[in-house]
Amino acid sequence: MTGTGLRTPLTIRGSTLKNRLVFPPFVNGFADGHRISPTTVNWYRRLARGGVGTVITEALFVHPSSEPQPNMITAYHPDNRNRWARLAAAVEDADCRLIGQLVHAGRSRMLTGTRYQGLAPSAVADPYSGHVPRALTGAEITELVDTYARTAATLAAAGFSGVEIHAAHGHLLSLFLSPRWNRRDDAYGGDPERRVRIIADIVTAVRASCPAGFLVSLALTAEEGTGGGPTADEAAAMFRHLTATAPVDVVTYRAGTIGPTLADHIPDLTYPPAPMLDMQRRMRAANPGTPSIAVGRITDGAAAARVLDSGAGDLVALGRPLVVDPGLPRRLLAGDLPLRRCAYCNICWTEVQSGNPGRCPVAPDWGRRPPEEPAGQRVTEDRTATVRGTPPRRPRRPRVTVVGGGAAGLTAAAAFAERGHQVTHFAGATPGGRLARQSLLPALRELTALVDAPRLRGRAAGVRHLARRAEPPSLLATAPDLVVLATGATGPVPDYVRSAPTGAAEITALRAWDADRLRTLRRSPAPGGTAVVVADDDDPAAYALACLLAPLHRRTVVLTTAAEPLPHLSWIYRRGLDRMLRRAGVHHRTDRVPIALRPGELEITGGAATETLTDVTRLVWSSPRVPGTTLTGPLQDAGVPHLLLGDAARPTTLPDILRELPGALRAVHLAPTS
Repeated sequence: MTGTGLRTPLTIRGSTLKNRLVFPPFVNGFADGHRISPTTVNWYRRLARGGVGTVITEALFVHPSSEPQPNMITAYHPDNRNRWARLAAAVEDADCRLIGQLVHAGRSRMLTGTRYQGLAPSAVADPYSGHVPRALTGAEITELVDTYARTAATLAAAGFSGVEIHAAHGHLLSLFLSPRWNRRDDAYGGDPERRVRIIADIVTAVRASCPAGFLVSLALTAEEGTGGGPTADEAAAMFRHLTATAPVDVVTYRAGTIGPTLADHIPDLTYPPAPMLDMQRRMRAANPGTPSIAVGRITDGAAAARVLDSGAGDLVALGRPLVVDPGLPRRLLAGDLPLRRCAYCNICWTEVQSGNPGRCPVAPDWGRRPPEEPAGQRVTEDRTATVRGTPPRRPRRPRVTVVGGGAAGLTAAAAFAERGHQVTHFAGATPGGRLARQSLLPALRELTALVDAPRLRGRAAGVRHLARRAEPPSLLATAPDLVVLATGATGPVPDYVRSAPTGAAEITALRAWDADRLRTLRRSPAPGGTAVVVADDDDPAAYALACLLAPLHRRTVVLTTAAEPLPHLSWIYRRGLDRMLRRAGVHHRTDRVPIALRPGELEITGGAATETLTDVTRLVWSSPRVPGTTLTGPLQDAGVPHLLLGDAARPTTLPDILRELPGALRAVHLAPTS
């Protein structure tokens, strides 16, 4: 099917997919106590109306022995019996095929702190949690096969076009495929043909319980990457055996499993674009008779077209790009440009796996209707007056002045302008704050999307952007009803740097690595020696910069005083950073405190031990940040109401800022004035 255009329909088992674009299974966290919620239905309706040809739902958990956190849907919840048809109609009425993904989590459990009895083919410990699951009995396998079939029949009766059997990413069925996790000696373990039998039994049972035109798709791990698991060649051979006994209609070849390679299944900004395509192309060539879906950090429409032309798939999945822009397929097929682009920060995934509704920093409206005017604290009084004998004066729109060009400032400026307020924004010479600096590094370049999205929202809403710093006179000259201070935070110079003798090493602050310095670095000769990056600010830029410095030095070391680096970020994001550091050859030392810098040496301590790093030629430092609130005094003296947002209120992380901002902004209500 190479060379086929994205617009070309594809008919499978009598079901026509109107184009080659697929929204793949993607957790959203919109369920309400395991039930399909109105937000769930509205989200899928919005996707379908955006023009995508096929939507595969988030994971639908099929059995009570696989109970997820409450923000995920269980297929067995009794309240969902009357909701499946509503969900199907929301998608199918837009001429979009809806496929429900059926899953049993097995031993995997992303949300900790709850009692959970994991199940697996064999009692082999889960590398994520250390939990040892209970091995399934033969009777339980029979019950599970029947459960998949009954769930598929329920969805077919509700109007779904098909189901996808999830046998990837370390969930139950994928464990059967791997000799590392499946050590059974019965009909479901041993040689590859027996390890794939449970999937064959499920496919056969689903076929028997559903109409003839009902689609059966499969998500299959092709590269587990853990050692001892099936290779791509072994996975291809197992799939050929499955095709001979119980063929499926569509297949998606996946990578990664719960454990050290979990980050491979949803590659973030530290990965190159489309990192699975070579594997998917090989798998498709080995099994040409089954249409396949290419997936994994395919960034836009042009990339999707190239994927089809390259032979990596018959269909192409756009997941996160449609989260930020659900109407992308319609615009793409019409030749228009996308509205927004994904930053691949995976905050969306992190929020859902933490038990929260999905949240996206690029698309704050993900799954939500446009917000109504919020109620909250009245910051200014309504001073509109009517004088006898004269017509009433038209109320003046509230004036809001925002200071700070980072994520909090850009978002606040856009939000107040979208309420209809007059907004002046002192954004500085380079909007974006820390995000703009981080995005200068090759590994974090996608973060520019987090700057562009709120900036464009603000521009569309009429924000008056000023590319300069705010000083008290210019700030007060805007006659604000409210000043929002999103002025960030800065780490002080640490003692070991302040007391270092001249010429001890080339010393720079992490925040000083701007575009000019990076250009100079690329032109400068390699200094050799050891480069040390002290990452004490929970800033991913420290790790990305270390990878950039590594080719210029004989040794590059990242030090952090924390026992675990970047604890505020998700486990999956940290796995991506570990992968990036390992590939660059960067050494990572945790629980280490720098105490003295001398010419060529850095003395560090960890616990009771002290050691000296030698041949140190470069030191990049960062330190815990302190809020930048120098403008609060003049505002208080002038009696101007002000609000601290983001790091200016409390130095924290980008996910926390994005989580807290909506509530902080909703708590402010400005009334029109005379």
